[in-house]
Amino acid sequence: MQPIPLDRSTTTGQPTSTPAPARVHPSYYGAIFISEAIGTAGTTSIAEIATNNAAIVAYAIYDGSNLARVVLINSQSYTSTSTGARPSVKVQLLFTAANGVPTSASVKRLKIARADDTEGLTWGGVSYETASGLPAGTVVTETVDPVEGFLLAATEAVLLEFT
Repeated sequence: MQPIPLDRSTTTGQPTSTPAPARVHPSYYGAIFISEAIGTAGTTSIAEIATNNAAIVAYAIYDGSNLARVVLINSQSYTSTSTGARPSVKVQLLFTAANGVPTSASVKRLKIARADDTEGLTWGGVSYETASGLPAGTVVTETVDPVEGFLLAATEAVLLEFT
């Protein structure tokens, strides 16, 4: 799947006279993100979660009947022409499950400096933008209280895993 050379511009989509060097593209990170979100339980089900912000999309991921993970995506675009500080939204989850309320979760972030950047994407602090396509960097996760909340920046997605 990756890395692959492209014969089109990564910014305009127009054909180029010489192919770009082979490199990892954002779809690779998406595949890794989705793979971790689905997990390995073999009994995974997914349900969309209603949000009160049109830019935020959320999905609950269950292993069997237990809530295991939540995916949150902030589709508010933060580009090279954006001005001011990068916007963020405080995410606080409301639980109604009879199984209790999780008090701790780890957060892993899919992020890039700006939505129109062509490099610098990381998944949990790890980059695959190496000549070999092998990961570089140290995995970074944060521990949060999902009820107290955490910040989700514009042009960012997170995987919240309950611990």
